[in-house]
Amino acid sequence: MQYKLTIAIPTYNRAGKLKKCVECILPQIKNKPVELLVNDNASTDNTESLMKRMSNKYGFSYYRNHDNVGPDRNFLLGYERAVGEYVMLLGDDDFLLPGAIESIMKSLDENPVMVHINSCDLLKTEPIKKSLPRLKEEGQIIYHNRDEFFKGVDIFVTFMSSMILKTDYVQKIKNKEKFIGTYFIQSFIAFEVMKNEGKYIINTYNCLAASPNRTVGYDLYFVWGEQYYNLLFNGAINCGIEKSTVEQIYIKDLKDIILNFVLSFRITCKNSRNWEKKYILNHVYQYKEVKLAYKWAVNSPLAVVIIMKIIMLIKRKLNKNI
Repeated sequence: MQYKLTIAIPTYNRAGKLKKCVECILPQIKNKPVELLVNDNASTDNTESLMKRMSNKYGFSYYRNHDNVGPDRNFLLGYERAVGEYVMLLGDDDFLLPGAIESIMKSLDENPVMVHINSCDLLKTEPIKKSLPRLKEEGQIIYHNRDEFFKGVDIFVTFMSSMILKTDYVQKIKNKEKFIGTYFIQSFIAFEVMKNEGKYIINTYNCLAASPNRTVGYDLYFVWGEQYYNLLFNGAINCGIEKSTVEQIYIKDLKDIILNFVLSFRITCKNSRNWEKKYILNHVYQYKEVKLAYKWAVNSPLAVVIIMKIIMLIKRKLNKNI
């Protein structure tokens, strides 16, 4: 069979969620030109026995690394093993919703360079309970301008499961290993793909229920301060996106999503005292629009952070009601 789409699932020690992830896909790809493969990064739980049993029964591909090669190299294996015309790396804790594959295949019929799919938050697994989608459902939005497409995708270029890339363009990227350790390898690869001219699509059908993070084990200031800044001002600009567009998106993200990350994870993460403030403050202090908010968010006692978070939630709710 000539596959139109490869869904590659990198996984490590999440057998329960992985089983649900695969079960959400299988009914949708029956008799469709869709390849499913699982890349197991040497899990130590029952992932191997479970996936061998399921792959034998349902006929998808299961690969197990001999050693744990790290998440980034496991992502790259998904890109390298894909034989479909398009490739989607799907998180093992993200679930495709009913009708998602049918909608995605309609997008791929347009022969785009890249597709970004709409998503919602996963609130409950059994049965699946989800939030409202983040984008209004209004069909496919087709772009011929990368800047306008990126404005629509915004910070979700970092959300691996939401990006579907033309496989040939991905596999032709030289030295993809240079992006290992950036925390956004999938996003740098997406920007490399965006060097190609053609159609870009945002599919606003609610395709995906994404598991939210309650805590993070990394230095949030380093990842969303230093590394996200590098992603935008190197990766995005290098693919041809205008610097003015990048700055517009960066400031917007600092005002909303990244500020929410800082407030939320300072509250929930015990390791937040160890985060290096310089990584985020060195960048945000360049922009007067956000300087004061981050000065308070990063340096204030936890009680003040909680108050800031409550105020932010109230403002978001009011904006949705306008």
